Amino acid sequence: MNNLISLLQSIPIWEDTAYEYALGAVFFVSTLGILKVAKAILLVRIRSYSAKTTNNIDDLIVDIVSNIKIVFFLTLALFLGSKQLTLPDTLVHIIDIVLYTVIVYEIIQAVDKAIGHLAKEYLLKQETDSREEQVTSMTRVIQIISRMVLWSLGLLFILGNLGIDVTSLIASLGIGGLAVALALQNVLSDIFSSLSIYIDKPFEVGDFIVVGTDMGTVEKIGLKTTRLKSMKGEELVIANKELTTARIQNFKRADHRRETLVFGVTYETQPETLQDIPKIIQQVIDGGHLAQFDRCHFNKFADSALEFEAVYFVDTTDYNTYMNTKQAINMGIMKAFAQANIDFAYPTQTLHIQK
Repeated sequence: MNNLISLLQSIPIWEDTAYEYALGAVFFVSTLGILKVAKAILLVRIRSYSAKTTNNIDDLIVDIVSNIKIVFFLTLALFLGSKQLTLPDTLVHIIDIVLYTVIVYEIIQAVDKAIGHLAKEYLLKQETDSREEQVTSMTRVIQIISRMVLWSLGLLFILGNLGIDVTSLIASLGIGGLAVALALQNVLSDIFSSLSIYIDKPFEVGDFIVVGTDMGTVEKIGLKTTRLKSMKGEELVIANKELTTARIQNFKRADHRRETLVFGVTYETQPETLQDIPKIIQQVIDGGHLAQFDRCHFNKFADSALEFEAVYFVDTTDYNTYMNTKQAINMGIMKAFAQANIDFAYPTQTLHIQK
């Protein structure tokens, strides 16, 4: 063995001997083997412990450890092995860059997984009635923001360790970041609006809403847009920014719906019959299972009719049920007026001819 060591020490290779290169190779292989064995043992221990617990933190640790790339082990082993050699400054600098980059990448990946996991767990606990897809969508928003921050810090860390003046770079990035923010302001505005919609909850998936002249059932709340299924069947895609600035009517949140019914009868209707109309309207409305009568009054003398106004409430949040109830009331009024010989008015003109 001594003869082999002496032989290797007598063989020059650049500024080192074959012995130093052999020692570096031993360090490289042994470090790589130790790291892989340590990862395997750690995973076995954590999985064994995870099977005995009910929380998800240990599952998160298993996921992070199991996703450590072999490139990380190779880079770390190469770095330790290279310390046994006298390498050119350029090569040492390259190895340092690779090592810092790989370490920062693995740290960011681990922190990103932790943020995503903890954010999802927190949102599910805070909003027990939230749908899984909503929580997943909001978790993605949080992760996008956190990744931007993490990669910015990671880049500054790498550059700082390479001897680059980070202070002047931050000033330059500030101006460049402002330009990028202005270019992406619409996209970023929609993303933050998505987060605002989730936190404030003006509507949720499954709600029937009206936005301006558009109406429909919310099918999906995405990062940039929200999709509605209209009454006609087509899909409406609305930017989240528009939804946070518009006036929204959410009929799913209503305990009941208020309906105003305006109708007119002819001027030939007798006063006694006019007095009976509110009673007839009340009987028709109260005859249903979901409607509640509120009032009915002789409102005004219109141009071609004696106008009445009736108000009632429908105890439902379902639009189809509401329309069915409204239709039944209208049909009931038509039948009741026909039985009472009450004629609905419509615009007419009477021509008087004088001889």
